[in-house]
Amino acid sequence: MKHKYVISKDDEKNTLIIKEFGETEKDMMPLLSEETYDSSHIKELIEKGEKDLIAAIRTKSFFPSSLYMLQLSVAISELYASDDKTLTELFIDDKDALATTEKDETEDEIKSMDDDVTEEISELDKLLEHEDTALKQDKVTVEDEENPESR
Repeated sequence: MKHKYVISKDDEKNTLIIKEFGETEKDMMPLLSEETYDSSHIKELIEKGEKDLIAAIRTKSFFPSSLYMLQLSVAISELYASDDKTLTELFIDDKDALATTEKDETEDEIKSMDDDVTEEISELDKLLEHEDTALKQDKVTVEDEENPESR
């Protein structure tokens, strides 16, 4: 599904309006949700940080995914950082968003596997370096709780 967010601020009315449109049929994007916020409050939340802004923007009728909320919070922050801009639009295609997320997760998994392999190789190298001393040990003591007489 494709999403379009129209974010507008009205300094005279001291409001921020977010309109969410969603593609229900090919090339048809009806309005799904419209939320109005107090601009003064939004400015305070931008100063507090992304998490506070996202928490305040979400409502029962406007609850985009975390990935989308991140993009929305950036767009809102940029809109308020500009004195000239009063409107910004954000287009998100689920296919692109999901592909990016899957790609990032796959890259993280590969990096984690590479780190594990590197660590195992390092441990094996250490064992090989100390092979001579390990073979020369005469006695190995094994703790056996079930058979204390075997000590």
